[in-house]
Amino acid sequence: MANEQKEKGRDALLGNLEAVRAAKRAVAGTLGPKGMDTLLVDEYGNVLVTNDGMTILSRMEAPHPAARMLISAAGSQQEKTGDGTTTTAVLTAEIVERAAEQIQSGVPAVRVAQGILEARKAAAGYLAKMAGELPFDEQVLFRTVLPAVRGRNELAGILTEAALLCGPEKLKSEEFSLRSRISVHGRPEMRLVKGTVVNQTRALDRMPERLEQVRVLLLDDRLGPEEVRRETLSTEYGSRLYEEKRREFLALAGGMAGSGIRVILTTRGTEPDVLEMLARQEILVVDRAPYRQIRELSSQLAAPVIRMATLSEALRNPDAYTGLAGEVSVEQETVIFSGGAHPLPSLLIGGETPEISEELGRMAEDGAGTLQAAVRNGGVVPGGGVAELLTAEALEEEIRERTGATRYGWLALAQALRRPFLQMAENAGLSPLELLERFREHTRNGGPPPGMDYDRGILVSREESFDDPLYVKLSALAAASETAAAIVRIENIVRMKSYGREKT
Repeated sequence: MANEQKEKGRDALLGNLEAVRAAKRAVAGTLGPKGMDTLLVDEYGNVLVTNDGMTILSRMEAPHPAARMLISAAGSQQEKTGDGTTTTAVLTAEIVERAAEQIQSGVPAVRVAQGILEARKAAAGYLAKMAGELPFDEQVLFRTVLPAVRGRNELAGILTEAALLCGPEKLKSEEFSLRSRISVHGRPEMRLVKGTVVNQTRALDRMPERLEQVRVLLLDDRLGPEEVRRETLSTEYGSRLYEEKRREFLALAGGMAGSGIRVILTTRGTEPDVLEMLARQEILVVDRAPYRQIRELSSQLAAPVIRMATLSEALRNPDAYTGLAGEVSVEQETVIFSGGAHPLPSLLIGGETPEISEELGRMAEDGAGTLQAAVRNGGVVPGGGVAELLTAEALEEEIRERTGATRYGWLALAQALRRPFLQMAENAGLSPLELLERFREHTRNGGPPPGMDYDRGILVSREESFDDPLYVKLSALAAASETAAAIVRIENIVRMKSYGREKT
């Protein structure tokens, strides 16, 4: 019986190992500043070219539960930090692989898993010790974001400019997201706008295309007469009531221009005859605008977001219920609001084709997440896999002093932490082991922790290299270690009943 249980555990381990290896192979080639692209193809022949790890993982076929656990860990990393998903996936698979070697040699799986989690805490401590505060400096910010956007200087440049315009306090705010300020459009250009880009266009083409120094009304409601319940509307009284409310509203809307309001944004629709009336008054209406962007405009223009019940008061006292925009312009399927009391930067990202635009948008979001994480959460550590490599060396020093079976879990994590460095070197067309030996020789001789130049394949000073946010590294380490420990503890896989599919 014991032998049978061991066999079940071994089979589960090997199955899980192969599943996470397959997931790792799908994204490992994209890791690092010289990472390559992956071509995704669906059953209809549609293709997508990307080097974004989360995009690949979320769209690949992954029937095995262990692979789905790895993908879930990467998804959690994406949601939490906006970066480091590929590192999380690669590190998870590598820890499982190294742990499997120890388990197959006879070390109890539960002790290996325990050791992984213990070592993770120690590794987090080493990473925190080597972290340095991120100077809020143009050159430093540029160097930090450049790897996240795959070395695209133009994209790194406008992201850096956006961060500088926001300032450190805004970037540290939990309520602010630089990623949310990115809009993908259909033109082959990348541009920074000092204001808000609303992902909706004017309600009628006859409405103004460009306005300067205008009052803007923000409405979280439908622009039209007060609604009458359907059951009431079906009666004669209800019809008369609705017509009366409609006439009152049209009279109100007819005097909209007299209040000085030239732009109206709504979260819901607008009646056609109301739109026609407002168009004749040369008022620009943007309806069904995303509520998040209306809230951003509220902050930018220092204007409240109101409901229809407040509209009459707003028209009588527009100074209290509207905001002033320096310029409002319609561009393709967006409306751009510049100026105002508190303008923040927005980024318009586009490429030569829709596919390229989407990929650039994903890169921009990764870069924005990297920048904000670096400013918001505890500084930076050496990039390019160097921080993980230094942590691996520190763990192995500690392992020499440890006894008991848990030390093999420590060893599994230490060995796995070398993989990001080795994988980046391989992706850059370099000799990983040769580069690793040069790194070790440098540190043995008492040199300061080096940086990596993957273009030239050489060790450089920290100042010449690039940094990664500490927060991203700590989050990836935690997600990978906890997921790997959970996977290696699995002794059996049982298919559950499918409820609701009973045979008839």
